[in-house]
Amino acid sequence: AGTKVAPDFGSQNIATTGELTVDTDTLKVDATNNRVGVGTASPGRTLDVDGIIRSDGTSGALVFGGNSSTPSEGAAIHRPAADTLAFVTNSTEKARITSSGFIGAGTASPNHMLQLHRSDSNNSYTQYTNSTTGSASGDGVWLGMGGDEVCYLWQNENNHMVLGTNNSERLRI
Repeated sequence: AGTKVAPDFGSQNIATTGELTVDTDTLKVDATNNRVGVGTASPGRTLDVDGIIRSDGTSGALVFGGNSSTPSEGAAIHRPAADTLAFVTNSTEKARITSSGFIGAGTASPNHMLQLHRSDSNNSYTQYTNSTTGSASGDGVWLGMGGDEVCYLWQNENNHMVLGTNNSERLRI
């Protein structure tokens, strides 16, 4: 059928240091600290990969098991509670998808399907743009709340604003 060749495991210090290194730093098993490094000789986490992780096939997935507090990583996705995902940037949670399917940005407890929260008193807008309007900060349509707690619907383009009900236009500005 074919000749099987045993891999070259490079240095094997399992008995004395608990380490197994394959091809210098391609794969390192650090049994002393219970860590595995792929592409790194110094794994800093249980599994530390220096490169792109790919899940392929019909049932590929990334699964989060136990709950964790907000990780101290600069950017991460973690599971703060059962059936919940949180997104972290700058070592701070910025957005969350709850077990109810609610999405919160700036809040860990969204009360609606989509809730956007700004923790200061500045303006907070969502912006809608397309290939015609462009994507600059002054393009498209804004919907939001000003620092003065006034609700704003702002058309930044040289065009109409239309309101309708029952699939019919009712007001055009």
